[in-house]
Amino acid sequence: HKPLPAMLTTRSISFILILGTVPPCTSFLNTFVVSSAQKSKRIESKYSTRFLTHVDTDESQAKPKCLLLISSFDEGVKSSEFLRNGLLEAMNRQKVAHAEKELMESVLNSPCNGPDIAKLEALEQADSSTEISTLRFVYIPTAMYALRSDSTSSPGKQRQRARADGKKRRNAIVAHIQSLIPGINVHAITVDLADGSIKQPEGTDDTTMFPKVNRNKTIVEQTMFESGICEPQTGKEALSIKGWSPHFVYVEGGNTFWLSHCVNNGGWEEDLKELCTQAAAPMYCGKSAGAIIAGKTVQTALWKGWDDPMVVPGIEDPSDWVGVPGLQLVGDASFFPHMDEAYEELLEEKKKTIESPVVALTDQDAFAVKDGLVVDISKLNES
Repeated sequence: HKPLPAMLTTRSISFILILGTVPPCTSFLNTFVVSSAQKSKRIESKYSTRFLTHVDTDESQAKPKCLLLISSFDEGVKSSEFLRNGLLEAMNRQKVAHAEKELMESVLNSPCNGPDIAKLEALEQADSSTEISTLRFVYIPTAMYALRSDSTSSPGKQRQRARADGKKRRNAIVAHIQSLIPGINVHAITVDLADGSIKQPEGTDDTTMFPKVNRNKTIVEQTMFESGICEPQTGKEALSIKGWSPHFVYVEGGNTFWLSHCVNNGGWEEDLKELCTQAAAPMYCGKSAGAIIAGKTVQTALWKGWDDPMVVPGIEDPSDWVGVPGLQLVGDASFFPHMDEAYEELLEEKKKTIESPVVALTDQDAFAVKDGLVVDISKLNES
């Protein structure tokens, strides 16, 4: 393994350790993954309802490659080197996957001659590459687009304000990525899961890098699309390894019930689960509602009463949301963000109403998963 890049020196972030099996691979993160072969450490978040020893899923079910769940971006992520390394590794995974595909095609096209030596060398170079190039970033602000029934603003003004706020937050994330990885170029798009629309493609002054692609693509357009240098036409293409193939997917906080409704109504569950568990999967970061939706159930969003279920027509009653599943990216674990001492009694009471283990995250916590294991990211922040 290559030496890890220089680490940031800031305060530590708490974490929860899940033990499982890590396949051998070249990784920026392997140094900090605790495998099942090592001595089990019972490291536990202050507010977790029980200690999690493994990701409780069917053995045939794929696990996310790289996942980061938080309550707050400013407090929960900005000091974490895990974010930097996760993005670098996502870019490397896709380079390797592309090189492997070309090598396999060379074998199939010429079975008697064996693999193309140039393709084999390209794969070896990709596997060891630390080159920094362009990162494709999909920002999903759907949860914050929910209309508030108690707002004095019109629906149109609420949408405009939410989109402006989302753009501001996306810009802050892009700026932070560029500060973590100097010299990186970020191609960012916003995808609303409510209608699958793509908005605000940015990352270069060269508009030809984001051409509008018609359904009947020319050979040149198809090549540009598959190379990741053109703007995907729909959210389905944006969130696909065979489409735009993003390196980073960030699901913004907001109303969990609206987000869940849009995920289910638009058939996004399988898209997101498949995307996050592929060999060339991007890094998934879920903030607040984006963390809850990654869990086994969204029921925990009812507990503090912050999210109004009435934003979803026909499912206005809180009891309608009991047991409604999330993406289940972390086995049977559910998530309860924005935890603090004021909610200790509430958590003790509510945890009795749910069968799955609950991970409660303060605004300073981060739950980081790598290949089915939780990474001790506090080590990445020690001075």
